[in-house]
Amino acid sequence: MQKVILSLPIIGKFLSARPMLLRVVENISWLSLDKVIRMGVGLFVGVWVARYLGPAGYGMLNYAVAFVSLFSALATLGLDQIVVRELVHTPENEGKLVGTSFFLKLIGGILVLFLSTLTAFFIHKGDLKTILMIFFVSLGMVAQAFLAIDFFFQSKILSKYTVIAQNTAFFAVSFMKVFLILMKQSVEWFAIMSVFEAFIVGVFLVFFYNKKGGHISCWKFDIATAKKLLHDSWPLILSSVAITIYMRVDQVMIRNMLGEKEVGWYSAAVSLTEVFWIIPGMIMNSIFPVLVQSKKESEQLYYDRLQWSYVIMLLMGLSIGIIVAISSTQIVKILYGKEFSPTANILKIYVLATIIIFWGAPTSKWSVIENLQKLSFSRTMIAAFVNVLLNFFLIPIWQGFGAALATVFAQFVSAIGINLFDKRTKKVTLIMLKSFPLMFNFKKIFLFWKFK
Repeated sequence: MQKVILSLPIIGKFLSARPMLLRVVENISWLSLDKVIRMGVGLFVGVWVARYLGPAGYGMLNYAVAFVSLFSALATLGLDQIVVRELVHTPENEGKLVGTSFFLKLIGGILVLFLSTLTAFFIHKGDLKTILMIFFVSLGMVAQAFLAIDFFFQSKILSKYTVIAQNTAFFAVSFMKVFLILMKQSVEWFAIMSVFEAFIVGVFLVFFYNKKGGHISCWKFDIATAKKLLHDSWPLILSSVAITIYMRVDQVMIRNMLGEKEVGWYSAAVSLTEVFWIIPGMIMNSIFPVLVQSKKESEQLYYDRLQWSYVIMLLMGLSIGIIVAISSTQIVKILYGKEFSPTANILKIYVLATIIIFWGAPTSKWSVIENLQKLSFSRTMIAAFVNVLLNFFLIPIWQGFGAALATVFAQFVSAIGINLFDKRTKKVTLIMLKSFPLMFNFKKIFLFWKFK
């Protein structure tokens, strides 16, 4: 990938003199390749699955995923950014950090499997089909423990290995989903695919980790390290719970208040929108190690690069949001057909959350660097409460359209609203708001030219 970038006229010459920027661009390029491929193939296969299962079956599948996601914070444990930060600061502790992260995530995944299945058993007594689907989806959370290896690759800005692992698994599972459609299999089989995907990713991550000189045999679970990681990450765990609530509770509430078909219509809009939501995380994960290093070098350089991040994210979010909102009717008609026509109006509103998510992405990284994870917790808890409350009142009135309105408002509260009333976020909020006029200042946008 680096050779391809350097071979480009002008750009290659410019980047060759800036090795740090070249590494960031190369990392983003690998991640972009990953996301473009996954978005394209995933959208094609996802639409095919939706058409095959119909609104009711597609709604049941997405309900199982949404239900399990309510417990998923126990599997991720908010460790991602914390472990990457520690690996950047103390690379000599790789064995303890990656090993401890793996065992913590494994324990968390087992808890998700137990709690989600047990809860489903009590809520859906007699509905064996729904309980089995929730069991299979949650089983995939156990296998995701091997994603601890990705923390190592992120800290080294070597995400191409994670990209290859995830794409290999993704293509294998996509092929299997097409096979299931052709063989006219039931919806339960599509839930099982989450287990296979997580397992394949884990196998390839181990292979690449060994190839880069890492050894699983060097991993060790260190109680002191575990306590430190969990001490720093617990606000992010609770924040993740809150995020999941206001991102997934709408599908759970729609299913219980309206039915599976309505969940299918709503989930189609969510699927079309969320393919874009991985982009800000991809970009900010690549920039995060650079921001950490910038903080060490110069406060001014640190905030300059943070400012640039907000401007770029806002530009990208606005571009995607406006295009999708204008063409929503045509998009749904072409991809899903008449059976999903109610999805178009939902999509027009739901896609507005994309703008807010892009714009607010740098704030999460800033919070970790400044060790203000508790802010993320309070911010998202309030937003989750607002979303549940609005869903309770708006879903009976406007169905999926009302749930979309609730999500957009909750995203605004989380990304912007709460920060306006906290003294600790005053500076970063001003930087965030300043990104509006700076969208038209191309000289400011290219602050990344300062990378050396």
